[in-house]
Amino acid sequence: MQIRCSVQIDSDSRKVILVAQKNETPQHLALKLAAFVLFFRSNPLMDVSLKHPAIAGQEFRPDLLALNESGEVQCWVECGTVTSHKLDKLTRRYRNARIVTLKENYHEAETLRKTIEKHKVQGADRVEIWAFPNRMFQEWFDAVEETVDIVGESAERSFNLVVNAVPLQFDFLTA
Repeated sequence: MQIRCSVQIDSDSRKVILVAQKNETPQHLALKLAAFVLFFRSNPLMDVSLKHPAIAGQEFRPDLLALNESGEVQCWVECGTVTSHKLDKLTRRYRNARIVTLKENYHEAETLRKTIEKHKVQGADRVEIWAFPNRMFQEWFDAVEETVDIVGESAERSFNLVVNAVPLQFDFLTA
């Protein structure tokens, strides 16, 4: 599965193609697209290879990655399911980077927060866990098709968009 996207946030626009990796569901691709829109101003990278200099020598790949001017990890984004073990490694390895997870709903976000606290993830307080409010993920998912046109405004935790002619406006919840 792949999604061809045209994204225009304010006066900046980009085209991106999301291709499902092994075992990635359509819902996961929709979460990755949401993360891309949320971090649009940071020029995010998707499908980063383990050979990329910023993450070379480790076993994990991000769903989305933003780098600073020096090419260092500024923000690492995980979408959907992520283990506390992975988050523990990321917070230790990237002490100056933001670690953000994006969930379909608040219940999943709360569950992850409790899990990382229970497993004593080092730097758990640095892990930002965001969730779509109420049933907004389903509206987002329903609007995302094989070809997606997104126009609007995105601030780090809010959407004011038109996605394939469907208006969506909401703020993400934080667990």
